[in-house]
Amino acid sequence: MGLNDFIVDLTEQPERIVVSVSGDIDYGTCPLLSRVLDTLALPGRILVLDLARVTFMGTSFLHVLLALRARAIDEEWTLELAGTPDQGQSVLELTATRGLFTLRPALAPAPAVNDADHQAPPDTARGAAHLARSAGPCRTP
Repeated sequence: MGLNDFIVDLTEQPERIVVSVSGDIDYGTCPLLSRVLDTLALPGRILVLDLARVTFMGTSFLHVLLALRARAIDEEWTLELAGTPDQGQSVLELTATRGLFTLRPALAPAPAVNDADHQAPPDTARGAAHLARSAGPCRTP
């Protein structure tokens, strides 16, 4: 799966933000995801990372998750991982970081909307992800 198959969608609700990711999360795509996540105002809210459509989770993504966890603690918001694939759960288990995260079952799919009046605005995370495709490799502090 290539970069063109990597998609980040954003659903914002009053108490929570759901970021749904599709494709591989690896060294090449984690900067894209980080760029989208860095733009979110999260204090007092819940960030749900919907990972049900993730096909691969590399160790670069673990760096993203650990940075998000630190940010959640500093900014006082909650991080939840939903629908984490078996391979991703294995990465968390093998690195002894599973206990640092709240894992939830996969989210129910949102109903399809066919009405042209209900299309996502251009400033959604998908748009941000598309603009961020030229991002460089993932770097950790």
